[in-house]
Amino acid sequence: MALTSGFLFVASVPMLLHRKVDFATALVASFMATRHNFRVLLWSVPIAGLTAVGAATNFIAMAVIFPWLGHASWHACRGLIEHE
Repeated sequence: MALTSGFLFVASVPMLLHRKVDFATALVASFMATRHNFRVLLWSVPIAGLTAVGAATNFIAMAVIFPWLGHASWHACRGLIEHE
């Protein structure tokens, strides 16, 4: 269940922020995008790893890690969602 719910929210929030779509459309698009482009989800590995490093250092390292997190998230979003 947790894996499926992760598929639903991977791209739905960025889609809701950048396009005029309803919540259900964003959820379906996110699920379909992750289902067809599962390799793009490999960007979640550095995102999770960098977040863990930041948490392990009492979030002091986040000052350096935030740009990397933004870059990895941007690549994941661009790889999953077709841009206009």
